[in-house]
Amino acid sequence: MLEDYKSALRAGQRAYRARIARGQSPYLAVLDDVLKGVDIVAQEPLGLVEIPSDSLVGTKTSGRHTAFSYDFMPLLEPDTEFAAKWSNLCDAHLEEGIHTPIIAFEYMNRFYVQEGNKRVSVLRSFGAPTIRAYVTRVLPVYSDDPAVRVYYEFLHFYGLCGLYQVHFNRVGDYPKLQAALGFDADHIWSDREKRAFLTAFYTFRTAYYKLSQEPPVTTAEALLVWLHTYTLGDLRVLGPAELEKSIRAVWTELTAYARGGKIEMQTDAEPEASGSGLLGLL
Repeated sequence: MLEDYKSALRAGQRAYRARIARGQSPYLAVLDDVLKGVDIVAQEPLGLVEIPSDSLVGTKTSGRHTAFSYDFMPLLEPDTEFAAKWSNLCDAHLEEGIHTPIIAFEYMNRFYVQEGNKRVSVLRSFGAPTIRAYVTRVLPVYSDDPAVRVYYEFLHFYGLCGLYQVHFNRVGDYPKLQAALGFDADHIWSDREKRAFLTAFYTFRTAYYKLSQEPPVTTAEALLVWLHTYTLGDLRVLGPAELEKSIRAVWTELTAYARGGKIEMQTDAEPEASGSGLLGLL
């Protein structure tokens, strides 16, 4: 629908102006540019993956990347062929849904689209939390770079649970989360544990983003800080207002964490009281 395109275009123009005001690039990132001068050890096909929508940050090549704002909202005028194709894809989505997976590359826990930019744009304009994609992972050579070290910790974590929703920026936080959930360091998650965690994760995320559209840390980091005071079992009993209040109660810790402060948490898993941890949520 053309009206849906115009609405998405206005969102793209707002995002464009906001980035310009901050002195940042208003367009999608380009993986080919990101990888210039980077030592790559391998490329691994992952098959079909559910990608968190907000982890899609760019395109594989520079073609068409300026047709979108940094968040995949369209920037071209409504009388263009691009707009017509976007609108037709929008109609298809509203009538029967978009079922064809995109093709993307993953580098350092961020995704870059090779095929399906307009599909991503349409789906994100309707708030899709995840997007299905055939993914190829691009592996950097291991180094002492903190970002690379964190990423290699993520690779171990992903091997245990297969989840891309959890994003940390500090070395040691992935093992801390594994321990906070009551798991041994090498515990492989069952399907039931994955579903229970995602239910808890998105419940927490909804409350977290109600408090701030630009929160100080990622959802996973906020959850880890919150778990220093509360348990996942509390997510089962706290109502929305109570959950928001509990997050406000640790907001000082969140901002301190964002500035580099540490949250002390043991990394050796210990059994939690019955019903208080991840298994209790099942």
